[in-house]
Amino acid sequence: LARIARRNPEAITELVRILDTTDNEKTRLMAAVTLSKIDIGNSIAIAALIQMLEANDKEEIIISQITRVLGQVAPENPEAILALSGIIQTYKNKNILIQAAVSLGKIDPGNLEAITALVEILETPEDENILEKAVYSYYEIAQENSSVIPILVRIVETSKNKSIRSLAGVCLGKIAKGNSIVIEALVDILKTTKNDNVALQVAEILSKVDPRNPQLILVSMSLLETAKSEKTSWQAANMLSKTAQGHSDVIAALCRILKNTKDEHIHWLIAYSLGKIDPRNLDAITALISILETTKNEDICKQVVWSLGEIEQENPHTISALLKILETTESEDTRKQAAESLQKILATPEQYAGVVSVLKDCLSDEVHQNNFNRFDNCYKVLWECAANLPYPDFYHAWHSTPE
Repeated sequence: LARIARRNPEAITELVRILDTTDNEKTRLMAAVTLSKIDIGNSIAIAALIQMLEANDKEEIIISQITRVLGQVAPENPEAILALSGIIQTYKNKNILIQAAVSLGKIDPGNLEAITALVEILETPEDENILEKAVYSYYEIAQENSSVIPILVRIVETSKNKSIRSLAGVCLGKIAKGNSIVIEALVDILKTTKNDNVALQVAEILSKVDPRNPQLILVSMSLLETAKSEKTSWQAANMLSKTAQGHSDVIAALCRILKNTKDEHIHWLIAYSLGKIDPRNLDAITALISILETTKNEDICKQVVWSLGEIEQENPHTISALLKILETTESEDTRKQAAESLQKILATPEQYAGVVSVLKDCLSDEVHQNNFNRFDNCYKVLWECAANLPYPDFYHAWHSTPE
């Protein structure tokens, strides 16, 4: 009913009638919750929920449910604010306290009692589960507070739980942008940690608090060269592409690594990062095309094809390389990616016409019958070309011989 009867007057009238006439507590609770959701702010529903909250002081499941609903449906309602404040003052159950605090923070943004309650739980959590809930709840009502920032920094620094570290970091990114104490603490962690995952996670947090911090580049460069897992090296490359745009020293360093590395995967990542940081860098494009021509690893081939679509700037060699992949690869995934990348980078009438001339034979009956996937992906590229060429130019390209 809550999903299909929003603000429906008949439904509201009937639910009010149920609240007025029934003594069954479960029925009254369901009616009040439903009414509060189909008519947010309804004073009768909120009053009923508060009355049940006070009457069920021993039933923690019901208290938790009502507390959560009040946070969703009673914005700025003084009675609801008072009731949730009372829960915080009287209950010791940490789950109920967290729910009451986050609901109070939602209906009364900046409420000091809600913030203080969560800060106290963050300072002395009973266990990791409570800590995770408290950090997430603080994020939901996030308000800058001098007491909470050092606690969140400490959590990032000391917690062995990746999920909790991440939540604390996201919270810091939301409430502590530009905060010098947070920046200094995060930089110190980056300088001392030997754990790649921690370094990457802290760098991600720092990028939100201080996006131009030079330590981000140093950490990303180091991880890109030394990371033991593909996932970590990829995340480092992605971080670098966001933080080092146009940075001449980084470009020079990446070019140097690109020439010296023998590892195919690192070669691709460096070329991709270089292309994102310096989109006109021919070394990056040349390296990516070289990988395409030599790799026997289909996953890397697909990744390179994707990369060319992300960083390319109308280079004719790139278009030729992608056309070759589209025509020859046996991998359906790589072929699909080549078609998508081509559609991203084609820009001039000459390029569109050249592609039509090369791919037209891929729409033959033979290709349709024997390799429909190739037919379908080539069709999509040709359709894009047709949409961007005057008909006489498309006709001429279709009937011309590829150069």
